[in-house]
Amino acid sequence: MMPIGPSLCSAAARMYSGLVSCVARGQQSCLYPQLKAENHIVNRNRMSAVMRFLLGLSMGGMLFATELSARTVEEANTAIRDGNQELGLSILHELANAGDLDAMYRLGQLAHDRLGNPRIPESQSCREMIDYTSRAANRSHPGAMRDFGRMHNPSYLSLFCRTELTPLADQRNAATWIQRAAQAGDTVAQIELGQRYEEGNGVLQDGAQAGRWFGIAARRSVPFESARAQAYLAQWYRTRGDYVRAHAWFNISATNGQTVENTSGFGNSDRERDYTAFHFMNQQQIERAQSLARRCMESQYRNCD
Repeated sequence: MMPIGPSLCSAAARMYSGLVSCVARGQQSCLYPQLKAENHIVNRNRMSAVMRFLLGLSMGGMLFATELSARTVEEANTAIRDGNQELGLSILHELANAGDLDAMYRLGQLAHDRLGNPRIPESQSCREMIDYTSRAANRSHPGAMRDFGRMHNPSYLSLFCRTELTPLADQRNAATWIQRAAQAGDTVAQIELGQRYEEGNGVLQDGAQAGRWFGIAARRSVPFESARAQAYLAQWYRTRGDYVRAHAWFNISATNGQTVENTSGFGNSDRERDYTAFHFMNQQQIERAQSLARRCMESQYRNCD
């Protein structure tokens, strides 16, 4: 058996400390400079044994740390739901400080939810909301990019955080962040980007781009939000006189549960479907629309044209 001297133990201890730090940050590659830095202390044969051991440990440790992180974020959310706010926030702050984007995003959401709480100064909640959301957004977290874009919307100033948000107020910057979130796959951002193109809000008005983004979101499988997108897409088709596709997408939206009146001014999807049929379509067109809706859903939105 190879003798283990003090210098080797000391080097191994330092490398293990570096390994733990790497694992916590989710960076396997940062382990190798640490191993190289310790190489001059002991002979190469002994170091190779330590390297093989620590590298093997690192591979298992990475997987364990990833699972632990996911469980810990959920643990924080569970604690908060159960009324243990202090524990939940403590976990989230620890994770956020270690670079966890979901934890940063969640802290931004919680700060937003505290706005209006008379026991907490609004300025404090505003600063935390902007800080954590922007940190996650700048590292491409989809939900954070969407929310940070909303913070650039001047209409936010009439609600809260006037002092803190005034420097951010710019519709073009808002649209830029919303577009980044949409491109990253956030369904809500895709709907909002479609609305912006339809209205020319922060972007050049472009009906084709509006329909494109409504269509992308409508073909996602996200509960409620996809049904909202399907209703927007149906309305987009109806305003352009394509009543067969409008009826089909209202029908799909109604099937998927869109029952809440939204900000576009049109109501429940089943009523809008029936309104479209009654005022604009003959029986043959209705049958075509129903067939299109069935084909679209049966193909999981791959054959909807």
